[in-house]
Amino acid sequence: MRFVAATNVDLKGAVDAGDFRSDLYYRLNVHRVHMPPLRERPGDLRPLVDHFLERYKAGTGVEGCGEQAWTRLAAFDFPGNVRQLEHIIQRAVAIARGPQLEPDDLPDEVGARVPAVAAPEGTVAAARERADRETIVATLTRNGGEIAAAARELQVSRTTMWRLMKKYGIGE
Repeated sequence: MRFVAATNVDLKGAVDAGDFRSDLYYRLNVHRVHMPPLRERPGDLRPLVDHFLERYKAGTGVEGCGEQAWTRLAAFDFPGNVRQLEHIIQRAVAIARGPQLEPDDLPDEVGARVPAVAAPEGTVAAARERADRETIVATLTRNGGEIAAAARELQVSRTTMWRLMKKYGIGE
């Protein structure tokens, strides 16, 4: 028998913190496969969308994804990973009115990215942004670039860490 388990939690950290049983961790940790999140694999987006379109388009008249919809999908960072992408495509196919998925068929959460507006230089807000950016970069450096570990150290969620990194242009 083979057992495959997946998690978005750092199990070794959870064992060290006493939140996960060490015997279970060592039983599960035979062969680790790291699967980066979808936002780190932009080349996988088109094949996945095509796959989900094939799965859900039967009898709907939808044949593909329009370029504007592709642009919006490519700009989205999918915090819910592949499962979120699947649900977005499933919903879009269900409500599409034409043969191509259009931006209006996508949920509002898949809106175009709006770049953050930087605070004017010399203001308290600008100083705070510089301090935040420097702290994030230093924490990532201390943690060898591991976002989950840096987020734990900064006491924020990984999602918040990703948003802050995007906001300050870290890791691009």
